Amino acid sequence: MKEQSENIINQFSQFLTLNPHYGYLIAAVGFAIFFLGYLFRWNWVINPEGKTRSVYVYEVLGAENMRKLMIVVTGIVVFICVGAFFLSNSNGDFLTSKL
Repeated sequence: MKEQSENIINQFSQFLTLNPHYGYLIAAVGFAIFFLGYLFRWNWVINPEGKTRSVYVYEVLGAENMRKLMIVVTGIVVFICVGAFFLSNSNGDFLTSKL
């Protein structure tokens, strides 16, 4: 069982080494999960615990304003990650094409 999981991890690492632009897509999926969490008011995303900066922002802005801010921030990050994926995947062909 341990060998299978190590084999899968090694294959995934090799895939990302050969295709680093897919890292943008993985990041976009991760941020999209948080975006949906803020959008649908999932408790594990909205209510911060501990001693992090998000607790301070939560106390200063309030729950609803923090939720709105994070929807905007995570939406922008998802957009940037998806854009970076497509730009890095095109290998600069968009720069040499004639309009």
